[in-house]
Amino acid sequence: MQNRYRLGLTMLALVALATSSVAAQESKKHKKQVFDRGIEQSLFVPKHQYFAGFGASYTVVESNDYRLLVMEDLRGEGYSLSVSPYMGYTFADNMGAGVRFRYKRTMVDLRGVTISLSEGLSFGLNDAYMITHSYYGTAFFRSYASIGNSKRFGFYNDIQVTLGGGQSKTTLGKGETQTGTYQTFKELEVGIVPGLVAFFNNFAAVDVSISVLGFNVKRVDQVTNQVYKGGMKSTAANFRLNLLSVNLGVSFYIPTLNPF
Repeated sequence: MQNRYRLGLTMLALVALATSSVAAQESKKHKKQVFDRGIEQSLFVPKHQYFAGFGASYTVVESNDYRLLVMEDLRGEGYSLSVSPYMGYTFADNMGAGVRFRYKRTMVDLRGVTISLSEGLSFGLNDAYMITHSYYGTAFFRSYASIGNSKRFGFYNDIQVTLGGGQSKTTLGKGETQTGTYQTFKELEVGIVPGLVAFFNNFAAVDVSISVLGFNVKRVDQVTNQVYKGGMKSTAANFRLNLLSVNLGVSFYIPTLNPF
């Protein structure tokens, strides 16, 4: 009886040893199959730094009997002004968060234009005026990545949530034939904005970014001639390069004196 008992214990020990050996071999085999791209993340922007910057643009256009594609005798003037300050804080290496404010104002005063689509098919537009101003607030989370082991050139990616709105006024004609429309609009947008950054010293850099992915909800309310009311609501999602959203700015990075 004792011999059988000892034999059983011996067999159980052998089975346990064989099972553990197979499991170890499988584990080693699995580790060998792990794919390594060899990407090394280096420190590009250290934690406990404040960063702030701004972007601005100003454009003035004036034309007199100008011709462009199907437009002839284009007479008018206009301008576009945009200011966008921002600030943030790096709470970890290569990661930060911040806020941005953007104001934009656009004016177009079109005294006259003739649109010629083909021979015998043309029409004119005179005394059209439009002015728009909008304001937006943005909260963003930012992650940085250096280009190779460079500490001067790198990428960043912003995940942004933007809320804003504005007003616009459009008039057409003069005197008793003049008509006008007043609009107010509100907008919510969630987007991903990648960019490039280049440091020209330890504390200052230039950056350029462009929107590639976004989800947008917009509502517009309007009143025409102070009588007729209308409204529109739109929802859009896109994955494309938006060339109208290219931003060029200057940033300054300041380390904290007493990091926590």
